[in-house]
Amino acid sequence: MNSWGQFTAAAPALGALATDLFTSHQHHVIASIRSDGSPRVGGTNVFFHHDDLWIGMMPVAARVGDLRRDPRCSIHSAPLDPELVRGDLRINAVAEEPSADKRHQLLDGQGSENSVVFTLGIHSVSLVRVVGDELVIDSWSPDHGVVTVRHSS
Repeated sequence: MNSWGQFTAAAPALGALATDLFTSHQHHVIASIRSDGSPRVGGTNVFFHHDDLWIGMMPVAARVGDLRRDPRCSIHSAPLDPELVRGDLRINAVAEEPSADKRHQLLDGQGSENSVVFTLGIHSVSLVRVVGDELVIDSWSPDHGVVTVRHSS
């Protein structure tokens, strides 16, 4: 898995767009996997610390159990733009709970001591946006780099 810093170094243009989408507002969507294998979708917030992308949640959130059992997840930027000019970003990732020391350094007076945090190992990134009369899909993975697909209406 790649850190956010490794992704943005490997795909600087897409990384800049992705970072901008995540920092432009604080509400995002996470999809995790329930114990029965079905998806669970809910709200979350992402934040950056050094070269890592993090998510945090309350300890009673069902997503905590989901990610501890099966760390695979997707994060969507939850675009506020109905025309998708800026785009809809999706990250497929693996969540990892940090050590107690790293967690303490990360929270350092921010958030509740009871908060649960995970760092995200980036597996792939895709950005879907409308450019003129085209649907443009930019995607990145460590195996294929950046690939752009365009669909005309």
